[in-house]
Amino acid sequence: MTWVDPQTCETIGVPLLLSTLSELARSHPGSEWLKQLEPAPDKGIRDIRALHIAEARALRARDLEPGFMNLFDIRPISEHLRDGRLVETETLGALGGLCELLFQLKESFQGLNEDAPMLSACAAQIPDTGHLRGQLLSCIGADGTILDNAT
Repeated sequence: MTWVDPQTCETIGVPLLLSTLSELARSHPGSEWLKQLEPAPDKGIRDIRALHIAEARALRARDLEPGFMNLFDIRPISEHLRDGRLVETETLGALGGLCELLFQLKESFQGLNEDAPMLSACAAQIPDTGHLRGQLLSCIGADGTILDNAT
């Protein structure tokens, strides 16, 4: 496959396809990523994307697909914190849940190394959120309430 220029992409409906796919995404970050996706200009990148897609399809066909439903973009929260502003307890609870989800995602891919080596390698780069996860989940309830044992 050769590089397709932006005008050709527009003519064949790539933006409409990506918009439609972004509406079907299982997470907000996935949806946003799809909206900004562009055809890869390099064959190597296209080949890597094709391998990722093939692995994801194979996992889905075997009902081994990890969950991505509760992922969210933490950039607004990090900007808020960087400015020294307080964060709502509901937000802290959501961050604890996100840390738990990232932990589970990384764990699930460790067991899929033979079935999905490319995706497992990507998941291996997920940072260890154990300490933060433990701190948040031991102090903040899922509904954002401060737990009795919080200090």
